[in-house]
Amino acid sequence: YLKLTGDDIIAAMTNAPLGPNAVSYYNAPQVAAGVVMLEHWSVQNGLKLIEKERATIAGVVPTQLVEMNAYPDLEKHDLSSLRIIWCTGSMLPHHLAVELEDKLKCRVINLYGAMDFGAMSSSPVDAPRNVRLISVGQPLPGNEAKIIDSSGKELTGGEIGKIAFRGAKGFSGYYKDPELTSRNWTKDGW
Repeated sequence: YLKLTGDDIIAAMTNAPLGPNAVSYYNAPQVAAGVVMLEHWSVQNGLKLIEKERATIAGVVPTQLVEMNAYPDLEKHDLSSLRIIWCTGSMLPHHLAVELEDKLKCRVINLYGAMDFGAMSSSPVDAPRNVRLISVGQPLPGNEAKIIDSSGKELTGGEIGKIAFRGAKGFSGYYKDPELTSRNWTKDGW
């Protein structure tokens, strides 16, 4: 999806255990990519880290992008090494993603996930702009998705319901809490 290589330097811009840092913790070691971690977020600290370390990917939440976009000295920083901004944690406003792609000349990728599942879906880095910035893409390899009603029945296209996921990237339940697990997961893993 991100076409990571050993030449990439991933900037972990938050202290989150998953979400925007998932690529740092789980994907970077698979290709021997470098990881740099920001100790304390401020827009100045984040931009300095990207510039100094020549980061190619920055893992962020939308609030950080709002701050970056509004920062009056953004163009004074050399961020030309960035090829991807990996964004998750809440909804990313479309206009913000478009503005940052235009300013930074890199691609913004939305990721959809949950703390009790992990990464669910995203768009590939080479997906068209309208796909990357308007949707959260397709289920990641190994994941499945469906829309269900309140009873768990799968709905057909165009109906409103809840999204359900299962897959290799998801958790299988809550540790030593079978009651909570049974309320949130079906026996077949949804």
